Amino acid sequence: MTTYPVRQGITTFEEFLEIAPDGQKADLLDGVIYMASPDNTDAADLNLWLAILLYTFVDSNDLGKIYTSRVAYRLGPSRVRNQILALFPRN
Repeated sequence: MTTYPVRQGITTFEEFLEIAPDGQKADLLDGVIYMASPDNTDAADLNLWLAILLYTFVDSNDLGKIYTSRVAYRLGPSRVRNQILALFPRN
């Protein structure tokens, strides 16, 4: 049986950046790291279609920027979302 190290306490944003491997989909929610399963071709196709659709609309209306790479967005000291597709609205 495989055993995994158990971490006690709340994981911070800085610790999350050190622990979560680059390229691995992971979220930090209330200090707990959640790792996602790998992407598949259906999800990749859907993501590309949605990114093109959103980029076309957002760009033509000068609404902000669309990002399509996995970026860790810090929402608080122990809360991070790792989105594949994100919109940053223009201020």
